[in-house]
Order: sequence, then C-alpha cells, then structure tokens
Amino acid sequence: MTASITVEDVPKNPIFDQKIKLVETIFEKVLEKLKEHAHVPTATYRLQFNKGFTFKQAQEVVELVVDQVESDATQITLADA
Repeated sequence: MTASITVEDVPKNPIFDQKIKLVETIFEKVLEKLKEHAHVPTATYRLQFNKGFTFKQAQEVVELVVDQVESDATQITLADA
C-alpha cells in the first residue's frame, strides 16, 4: 500500500513554501538541461547471440561500432532479454 501527500495536504508554512518553490525551480532547470541534450538515435543495432556468435565476438563488434560513431551505446543484459 502506498500513500501520497500533495502540497495541499501540508499546512501553510512560509519556509515550507520557499522550499517547495526552490525544488520546483531546480526541477524546471534540470528538465530544461535534459531537453537541451535529448536526441533520438539515428541508428540501432541488434546482436543475436548463439554458439556461432559469442559475447567475445559481440564485444569486438560493439567496440568497432562505438569507435566509428558518436552516438548512444546501450547494452541490454541477459536479464533484460
């Protein structure tokens, strides 16, 4: 069971109000920075592992690709697959 508290549930307190305003300002600034650096990858690669294509071979391929391009490199673990 979870409970949520909204700003309306808290008694009015000037210091608390200042802190809420500060948190909201910080959140807005962080969100702006994230939006500045957000981008959609231009390419994705999928590696299918099997007895003929091992993790060691995949590591070599990934290193080559990362060396060739400046983009995001995301690794999915076996637990995610």
